[in-house]
Amino acid sequence: MLLDERRNAKGEVLLNQYPLKGGKTSLGIHPGLHKFTLQAPGYVTAEWSLNADPSSTHQHTFKREPEKKPEAAPAKPTVSLGSSTADITTPSEPAKRRTPASVYVGLAATGVFAAAGTVTGIIALGKNKDYDNAVAARSEDAYSIKKSGQTYALLADIGFGAAILSAGVTAYLYITAPKVAPEKPRSASIHLSPTVSPSAAGLAVSGKF
Repeated sequence: MLLDERRNAKGEVLLNQYPLKGGKTSLGIHPGLHKFTLQAPGYVTAEWSLNADPSSTHQHTFKREPEKKPEAAPAKPTVSLGSSTADITTPSEPAKRRTPASVYVGLAATGVFAAAGTVTGIIALGKNKDYDNAVAARSEDAYSIKKSGQTYALLADIGFGAAILSAGVTAYLYITAPKVAPEKPRSASIHLSPTVSPSAAGLAVSGKF
């Protein structure tokens, strides 16, 4: 197809189309400035500009150049780095000792006995001081104060002794308490498949957990 584009005296653009048969044609054109464009499938568009004088003859041969097809981009190589499989086993935790309720009771009892021994011991010390003051004053209450102080001292000894005994029993109950069986270790299987290309890199991870 040959296109003839020209501008008339009014400044209007006129466009004529001429189909070509056998690659040649002969045209009668108006004087003035013309722009010829040759279009053919598979070829580069060719142009020719002409300022035609009245009664002039002109001849032109268009050179047809095939269109260059875009070259296919080379395939980017992908490098496989192989794959690896790893089995991961979670280590089992050591057996833990279960603390029975009797241990907590023993701890509470030990605290109560120790507190009772401390309180009665303080009272016994106070009675001993009162006894010394009564003896110095030759008071008739000295004997009763002495007996009362001895009683509180005995109660303090009993309290501390009971605390020691309770602590021993509590320690025994804790040591002999059964241990809780550890949980079974869990295992996981992981499969790694790394790949590398000129523009990207990746790592595929799959597994069973």
